[in-house]
Amino acid sequence: MCQQPLEDGAGRMLRFEQFVKADAANTAQKAREALTVGTAKITGAVLSQELPLSLSDELETLERGLPALILEFEAGIETRRSAMLMFAESGVWDGLPDLPQDPRPKLEAIASRLTQRASGLNNAADAAARQKLEKERNELLARTHLAPVRGAVAALANRMKLHKQLESCEVDLRTNRITAKSKEFATIGVNQALATALDDEFARLGIGHIKTKLIPRGDRSKNKYRLGLNLPGTYNLDEILSEGGQRSISLGCFLAELRQFNHKGAIVFDDPVSSLDHWRRQYVAQRLAQEGRDRQVIVFTHETVFLALLEDAVQDAQVGLHIQNLEWQNGRPGVIVPGLPWDHQPYAQRIDAIERTQRLLVKDWPAYPNAEQTELIRRQYSLLRSTIERVIQDVVLGGVVRRHHEYVKAGDLRRVVGFPLVEQQEYDRLVSRCNKMTEAHDPSSGQYLAPPSAAELGADLVALKAIIKITKARQNAN
Repeated sequence: MCQQPLEDGAGRMLRFEQFVKADAANTAQKAREALTVGTAKITGAVLSQELPLSLSDELETLERGLPALILEFEAGIETRRSAMLMFAESGVWDGLPDLPQDPRPKLEAIASRLTQRASGLNNAADAAARQKLEKERNELLARTHLAPVRGAVAALANRMKLHKQLESCEVDLRTNRITAKSKEFATIGVNQALATALDDEFARLGIGHIKTKLIPRGDRSKNKYRLGLNLPGTYNLDEILSEGGQRSISLGCFLAELRQFNHKGAIVFDDPVSSLDHWRRQYVAQRLAQEGRDRQVIVFTHETVFLALLEDAVQDAQVGLHIQNLEWQNGRPGVIVPGLPWDHQPYAQRIDAIERTQRLLVKDWPAYPNAEQTELIRRQYSLLRSTIERVIQDVVLGGVVRRHHEYVKAGDLRRVVGFPLVEQQEYDRLVSRCNKMTEAHDPSSGQYLAPPSAAELGADLVALKAIIKITKARQNAN
């Protein structure tokens, strides 16, 4: 056959060769396109599930080591993808890494168990339990909505709570409680012991001329009485008694009622001598001091004269006395400060206060003080002058004459007689020194004197304490 002539065979062979080449090129092109599509899918595939921490903890509880197995499997898939992309590019597919243990069977088993359990719980749950769960869910949702405005709501609740507390205090803060209590005595049941106590309290408060009487009244066959005042005629109380007399009656009623109880609780008086004259204030001071033997008595007052009377009464009754005052500090009222205000402090407390200030000043006192420091030292000398005046009252004059007190202590007059000239000169020297610096005097600008230093203020305080000691030693020797 090889020796037979081909005639048109050469042309057929050429066409067959061209067909084979065209078919191979088409197949290669399709293969390249399929490779590109497959590579893109592998590259864009999301292989990580980004396991949340809460879900990871729950899976760990259900199957120990399962979260780690999932992460290991994801890492293995990622490694295999990288290898496949590298092999697709190089064309060499040797050594494709194996995948780690597949966690899907375990996940499917857990899902099946949970599904069965949820189905069982749902079938077993009754309406009450479901309603309870729905209530808890609604509460959680409400808390979620409340969280952004929790601060404002809490502030509103606190304001409403404070408002409620202040409303409850309003009744207790009314100033007519004693008067209301006195009116209550006209209708409550009383006995002879209370009437006797009232007469005694009226006598102690200087209104002993007013007597009480028991008036019988019927109440369903029971013997009851009401308490009245034995006043002339049919006059009303406010027609024959002043406001001060009515207040004394109110105080007497309160103290008489207090005597009917066995407790020794503290009692509080807010300005108990308002509208009272001098003599009745003295009676009230003595009565409160006597009550202080049995219980704590707290008195609020702005009356300096009454305070002096109360101090004398407390001393005579031999009971303890603790004094505090209220003042403004940093723009706020009601700050409690131990002791009396400066104008009413004894000289020893005043000297102690000036010494504390002097010790602070002397630490950083400059050689050339500025205007503010000069004003401060002038202020201390003004306080020193008023302190010396109090020393003259209490020490030099022996307390014979005291401001805001109703009598002269004539028994101490011996302490004033024979005042030596040398002591008088020393007091005069200290006062004159204060007068040169005090704010109450306007020195001549032509004779301007440099202000004393903090150290000089300390020396003047030492001198004042020394002359006080000399004066007191001489008085004690007499």
